[in-house]
Amino acid sequence: MKKTDPAGSAVLLFVLTECILYVFFLMLDLTSSSALLSTILKYCSILLCFFFGFIFGKTKDRILVISALGLTAAADAFLLVLDTNYTAGVLCFCGVQMLYYCRLLRAGGFAFLPFLPIRFLLTGCMFVFLGILHIWNLLTAAGVFYFTQLLFNAAESLALRHISLPYRLFSAGLILFLCCDLCVGLSNLPSAAPFSVPEPVLSFAQNGMWLFYLPSQVLITLSILPDYSSCTSESS
Repeated sequence: MKKTDPAGSAVLLFVLTECILYVFFLMLDLTSSSALLSTILKYCSILLCFFFGFIFGKTKDRILVISALGLTAAADAFLLVLDTNYTAGVLCFCGVQMLYYCRLLRAGGFAFLPFLPIRFLLTGCMFVFLGILHIWNLLTAAGVFYFTQLLFNAAESLALRHISLPYRLFSAGLILFLCCDLCVGLSNLPSAAPFSVPEPVLSFAQNGMWLFYLPSQVLITLSILPDYSSCTSESS
């Protein structure tokens, strides 16, 4: 009689639960039914990613991701649930991207270090640009730093896709994370830009944030799972 893999069952249950939450809150958002219920479902889906990570062993790589998921939950507590203290929320997301950068460095070694000055040079240029526009403050500076790190993380993760399935999932998660933040930027553009954003684009951006965000977190969470395919190939 074939035994059931408890880890595989846990993964299946996790993905199924996230899919159910995802469909429900997207339906609520599209129909404008209940903002409160949608918020609760969204935050529960993020917390589920965090707690699911504890099922598997505590390697250094997984500790980095679990810590980042914890900071993600903290950021969403400020930005989504409390809808206040945005600076604290964005600073938490800065920490998330630094932890993911540490993961990239662990996997890629010294290959990514030459790009480190470029990260800080681009961030510095953006800080100067904020000063020229007279919109420099801790929130905008944190936002620029966060987005720059996410952009580089997503780009550099592409170089790790050949290593194993977990890193392909991680890379896909970071790219969807980037898509989410592009939607966030588009949805906030009308208040800052001197030109109008087409209504269809604005509508898609407002709904697209969570369309990309939860899948990104689920993929990043799944990237901490053992690579059973490589284990099988090694043993064969």
